[in-house]
Amino acid sequence: MKITYLFVGIIVGFIAGYFITHNSGSTRYKTYCHTDTLLVHDTVTVITPRYVSEKKVGSRQFKVKPDSACDTVTACMDMVSRRYSDELYDAYISGIEPNLDSIHIYIPRSIVTRTVPAVSKRWHFGVSAGAAATPRGLQPYIGIGVTYSLFAF
Repeated sequence: MKITYLFVGIIVGFIAGYFITHNSGSTRYKTYCHTDTLLVHDTVTVITPRYVSEKKVGSRQFKVKPDSACDTVTACMDMVSRRYSDELYDAYISGIEPNLDSIHIYIPRSIVTRTVPAVSKRWHFGVSAGAAATPRGLQPYIGIGVTYSLFAF
């Protein structure tokens, strides 16, 4: 009768151990490498861009008709090209009295994360159950013990 209880206890222990380790999401015995790449854009906002150079690129004539007068007036205005530059940006604008108010630069950057789980250890310390050889013969045993894992399933 005791041997039947022993075998039932061993089978229940194996089944409970299987469900405890597999349902907890344990990756203790799996070996894999997980690489995750995240592409982000760092935004650099330049509120007052630094003016570097200006050159005349031509002129343009405009016909202006004032509201109160019947005649039209021709005005000539210079067109310029301006360059704004820094170590982060290079901006060119042109027109009649051009002005660059602000500039936003989006710098792409990759963040690579590589995760390698720790190697599982073979020696374990914990509660154990099974059969023990005693002077009175083979007896059921429940206690604290040290074990070495030969294989995992």
